[in-house]
Amino acid sequence: MPKVLIIEDSPTQAKRFALMLAEGGFEVECEGTLRDGIQRIARGGIDTLLLDLTLPDSEGLQTFLTARAQAPDTPLVVLTNVDDELLAATALRQGAQDYLVKGEVNQNWLIRSIQHAMARRGVKRAEEKPKTEAEVPLRQIIDFRNADQVTVARFTEKRLLDAGDIALLGEKLLRLVDSGCKKLLISFAEVDYVSNGALSALLAVRRKMLQAGGTLRLCDLSDNVMEHLSVRQFHKLFDIQPDEASALQRFQAD
Repeated sequence: MPKVLIIEDSPTQAKRFALMLAEGGFEVECEGTLRDGIQRIARGGIDTLLLDLTLPDSEGLQTFLTARAQAPDTPLVVLTNVDDELLAATALRQGAQDYLVKGEVNQNWLIRSIQHAMARRGVKRAEEKPKTEAEVPLRQIIDFRNADQVTVARFTEKRLLDAGDIALLGEKLLRLVDSGCKKLLISFAEVDYVSNGALSALLAVRRKMLQAGGTLRLCDLSDNVMEHLSVRQFHKLFDIQPDEASALQRFQAD
């Protein structure tokens, strides 16, 4: 049974997360300070860390960096408040697998975040070195094609969409907008999970498209992905269509 260590100073929050994870088949331990958490990590046997960035003995990015240094090979999911998402995004760039906003956590997404953090960390361990955009062609992640003056981006395999993937994709999408793309459709037909970091990057693409006077639409969202968008209230920001055909018809009608 995978063991999750929750480092969270609020007993109420820690208990809530622990119950969610226990019902999902995880063994859970809790510590209330970074010092106690590090001591527990040192004894071994922890498969994943769920880390609050604001603790009695440490705050902010330094909390993450200290925990990361003590457990460099352990997948780590950051807990943050809604007004600290920029800080969480920085933690993602420094090696966190995902982040969760405390007030928006439900059992389904907590369990999925932990599961996918473990899965992604396993993939990274198998790699001899981090892969750059030049080493991993973007077409391994997503396929681009044109349909009636619409650029259609479609994921090429069943995958979770994490911060690393979306950073690579986001750079390409932003360049497309800069080059004059005014109609962009992203199909999520093969996506099982979208991390908060990925959603933040998609919002950046949306802002860029709006500034350029273009239109961004999403289609083929699974129930899981749609649930996550709804929990974050992001479904109100995107034009979401049931499938690619419907989305292309909307573009034609514009």
